[in-house]
Amino acid sequence: MELAKPSLEYRKSFIEAVNEGFSFSSLRDFTEEEKQKINNDFESFFKEKYDRVFAPAKIICEDGNSYDKVPDTTYWLVDEGEFIGQFSLRHYLNDFLFMHGGNIGYVIRPSKRKMGYATKGLGLVLTEARKLGLDKVMISAKEENIGSWKAIEKNGGELDNVTAMPWDTSGPRFKRYWINLIN
Repeated sequence: MELAKPSLEYRKSFIEAVNEGFSFSSLRDFTEEEKQKINNDFESFFKEKYDRVFAPAKIICEDGNSYDKVPDTTYWLVDEGEFIGQFSLRHYLNDFLFMHGGNIGYVIRPSKRKMGYATKGLGLVLTEARKLGLDKVMISAKEENIGSWKAIEKNGGELDNVTAMPWDTSGPRFKRYWINLIN
């Protein structure tokens, strides 16, 4: 198992993952239009999502507030040539990420959940965070996503608090963890 740069090499297993319900975010599934593009024109989809140079941009949240996008590195978790999931390592936190997202986001494809991939993949990403010079990282998981917060705890995560999105206080609650990277 390894972290790999997103690559057309994993097209077949990425498409399989999308067709079984994989999406980039636990907050939003792919639309039918996006799924069609992935299945019918993967190279174009891939170019739009991964052949990018970081440029500062604004992200508009559902509460109307905007936040600066931060530099990040995207990794695909691959096992024996098969796409397993995606991890994003944000190089620093803006105000929004400090409260509701964190330095690391990840999604494991549905058929590979409950097999230890999140725990192992998160450990690999923490190694990359250390290489960036980060002393600690924040990571959050939906309160009902027991597998995710167990993976965080197995990697040294210490619970800070539980919170909701500011625009949807009746919606899902998130457990916020800090992981110390200094040994």
